[in-house]
Amino acid sequence: MHESRQLENLIRQPVRTPVHGDEVFEQRVGAAATPVKVPDPDPLAEIAYAWISQSMTSDATVTLPVLTDAARLLSSPADRIMVASRAPVIALHADHQAACLPDLVLLASMLCSTGMHVVVTGARSRGMLPAVGDVFAAMGVPEAGCAAHIDVAFTRSDPACVPLKTISPRLDGWLQLPANDPLHRLARSLAPWADPIGVVADLRVLITTDANWAQCVLQVAQALGAHALTLLVEPATATAGSAPRMRAMLAARGRITPLTLDGPWSDADRSALTACTDAVSIARRVQSVLAGEFPVPRLTDQLLELVSRVCGGFRSGLD
Repeated sequence: MHESRQLENLIRQPVRTPVHGDEVFEQRVGAAATPVKVPDPDPLAEIAYAWISQSMTSDATVTLPVLTDAARLLSSPADRIMVASRAPVIALHADHQAACLPDLVLLASMLCSTGMHVVVTGARSRGMLPAVGDVFAAMGVPEAGCAAHIDVAFTRSDPACVPLKTISPRLDGWLQLPANDPLHRLARSLAPWADPIGVVADLRVLITTDANWAQCVLQVAQALGAHALTLLVEPATATAGSAPRMRAMLAARGRITPLTLDGPWSDADRSALTACTDAVSIARRVQSVLAGEFPVPRLTDQLLELVSRVCGGFRSGLD
């Protein structure tokens, strides 16, 4: 039996169907045998050139130092929305390919209810699942495109949802390319590091089903000396009695450490949440949980406790 909880940041507006604009992204994917280097004021162009050049000459991925330099560039406070540091700040990135969107939206909302300031970034959707901004919009939380919007979200104890195109239109555009395109792979590796605010996040959190991507984020965080928590959902296997598992890995102070979560878990409450696949149904289910109409999934409770414990350790100076 789960214990219902009344959350402070219960989102007040009724769910509404998100209105999609008529913006259409068009980008021609070239098939030239050799990349052409042209002058470009965006430093990401240099990184993209190095990435494509290596992709065309070998199967190896771009070296970690290149990714680290790119991540450092994206997480620099220069020319970013500036918000006064009010601790703790959690940065969540919504992967536009992952099936963990309902988990992320609920976790973000519950973290806000504990007094944390949560910034969620995400790209436009390319597949069946909606973009994270569509879900929050259906919950009455508009996209935040400037410091004033982020400040309002923090004041209301709502997540500040910042679309990736506001932070880096180039990365957002690359993510619309086919999944096997080198620029798509580069953008996916760097998107979690595109910060909309000019303060260092206490913790960067990623929920994904992609082990390789999670490992890439951890390695970049380790090289940067940043704090990152990856939550990897592993599906159930054919073994009798097996169930999905969540693996938690923390990059902090130059080390990557596994963290313990109760598991394996088979949670009917989470199953009802993740069965939602469109923005409106996800929004309604999350709002119902926040209102205490449905129990908080056990896994979400564990993640909330884990993030709070990790941030508390950072603030107290403990590992």
